[in-house]
Amino acid sequence: MDSTLRKQIQECNWQVVNVTTPANYFHVLRRQIHREFRKPLIVMAPKNMLRHKDCKSNLSEFDDVQGHAGFDKQGTRFKRLIKDQNNHSDLLEDAEIVWCQEEPMNMGAFYYISPRLYTTVRALGRGTIDDIKYVGRAPSAASATGFYSVHVKEQTELVQKALQREPINF
Repeated sequence: MDSTLRKQIQECNWQVVNVTTPANYFHVLRRQIHREFRKPLIVMAPKNMLRHKDCKSNLSEFDDVQGHAGFDKQGTRFKRLIKDQNNHSDLLEDAEIVWCQEEPMNMGAFYYISPRLYTTVRALGRGTIDDIKYVGRAPSAASATGFYSVHVKEQTELVQKALQREPINF
């Protein structure tokens, strides 16, 4: 590691990470243990994604190997990019851009981030604002439904729609 980058990392007060699979979580904890220096570790990851059936890790992903960015273990290209304030991925040329949030459309970061995503998409020549898909709860005056069973059902539907081909449109 470059000495300037190492010094900059060491001078930070804490480390904030995002994990999307059990293997990511394992490697974050392993790195925390094996570092030459100690600092607080803040994990900002949605637990529901770690428990989701499609967010799992093969045993080989726990190895000390690095994969090729944009490819899974079978060598297939990713077809969709799911963005939210917690999950970050690299932009791929023919991947869809989907903004996913748990909050209602008028309460989360969507209205803040959508013009910025549009500017980025336009600068990259990737399309228009209509090419950015939204998956989340409909606009609402209340931040929650008030019923736990309804919340769990909505949450499950949101994750499924974010991972499937057809996002909801408002």
